Amino acid sequence: MNGIFVVMEQHGGLLDEASWEIVEHGRSLAEKLNQKLCGVIMGSGIAKLAENLDQSGLDEICLI
Repeated sequence: MNGIFVVMEQHGGLLDEASWEIVEHGRSLAEKLNQKLCGVIMGSGIAKLAENLDQSGLDEICLI
């Protein structure tokens, strides 16, 4: 699997503000390198969180 991966922090089903900053920088790098941007989110009960990331700028979302 190729691409740029960004690890996003969540607490209680909400993403930390720093996660959005990382996505922004990751998007810039992914465009520069012509790669997909994948957000990695870890935790339990996060499927609902991932459903709300449609317009986040991520090409893919990996839940762990």
